[in-house]
Formats: sequence, structure tokens, C-alpha cells
Amino acid sequence: MPFEQPARDKTTRLNDVGTLLREEDKVSIAGSLGRFLRGLGICFVMGLSFAIVMTLLFDSLFENPWIGWKGWFLIYAFVTAGLLIWRERGPVTVDLEQARHPAPPIAGSSAIIKYASMPFWGPRAVVEGLRGMRGRWVPHQQAIFDRAAILVLDLAMTDGGVPVKEVLHPPEDMVTFGLAVDWLDANQWIGQATEGGSLWLSTVGRKKLVDRKLMPLPGDFQQMG
Repeated sequence: MPFEQPARDKTTRLNDVGTLLREEDKVSIAGSLGRFLRGLGICFVMGLSFAIVMTLLFDSLFENPWIGWKGWFLIYAFVTAGLLIWRERGPVTVDLEQARHPAPPIAGSSAIIKYASMPFWGPRAVVEGLRGMRGRWVPHQQAIFDRAAILVLDLAMTDGGVPVKEVLHPPEDMVTFGLAVDWLDANQWIGQATEGGSLWLSTVGRKKLVDRKLMPLPGDFQQMG
């Protein structure tokens, strides 16, 4: 039985591929689901660490502390849960340009900011993962999926590797492009040369497109005919 490809214009195919990538991100360990689970793990470790430190501190200050490590862990859990609910219900307002071009850090402040933000790594990952699983990505994440869809279509037009410079679309946002490549690579859509000089659509990625009949791919007609 010959392979039949439904007629689609370029914009429709691009939207369909973008939808496919977003659907996969919702349930992917390398995507929103994995970010959510990693966030939960970090929250657990941070909560346990907080409980141990507070227990040791109160044991050294009071002869009969009124709360044990389980109590401190529950306090951390309730506070974190409240923060997560508040953040998750809030609007997605991250500005795309701000995400792409953040303000330069103050000299000498990078290390301070890094360590000061550690307690928020887990909750932030949980919120971002949960929002992604619900299809509520922030603008710069949406831009990554849009760029990834364009890259998939570009690579689908050839059977071999393509030099990176040939899949760039000036004026290219290299941050968004790099994140799109990373997402596709982590989810086994593409392969890339060790030195990063070329990219290609993986067998797995090609099969996903064929299974969804998103576009005709060179060589697929002979294989499936």
C-alpha cells in the first residue's frame, strides 16, 4: 500500500510539528515531566536538609525542643506547597525579550545570586514542569518549540547531516536556537556531530513524522511502498 501524505502548506505543517513537540514535552522525562519530577526530588532533599539543620539548632539551644525534625519537615512542606500553589496560579508574564536578553549581572554578584537562589531551584522546577504539563509554557519556551519545529522541517528534507550554518535563519537568535537543538537532542529527535558542525534528523525523529503523516520525507516512499 503506497504511503499517502495529506496535503499541507508550510505553515500548517510547521504548526502541526510544533504541536507534536509540545505534546511530547508534556510527558517527556527530558521535558516538562522530568523537570517536575526533578523539582520534587530537590524539594524533598532541601526539606530534609532544612529539618535536620533546624533540629540540630534547637537541640543545642533548648533542653527539650518542642518540635522534632518531622515537624520542621512538615513546616517546610506546607510553606513550599503554598508557594507552589501561589506561583502556579499566577499569570505567565515572562517577557520574551527579557528572557532572551536578561540584564547583565552586577560584577561579583554571580556567586551570591547563585547560592541565594538555591532554595528556589526545586519549587521553580516544579512550577515550570507543572505548567508545561498543562500546556502553559512561558513565552521563551514557546519560542524554543517554534524554532525546534522549523529545524525539524529543515532537517527532514535531507537524509544526511546538514551543516549548522545551512539551517540558520538570519537574524538568528542563537540562544533560542541552541536551546531548541538541546531539546531535540535530549528527546532523540536529532543527532549532532561531536564537534557540533552538523545536525541530522534521527531515525526516531523521522519515524515520528512518518507515523503522524506530517510531511513527505525523501526515501520514505520507497521504504513504505
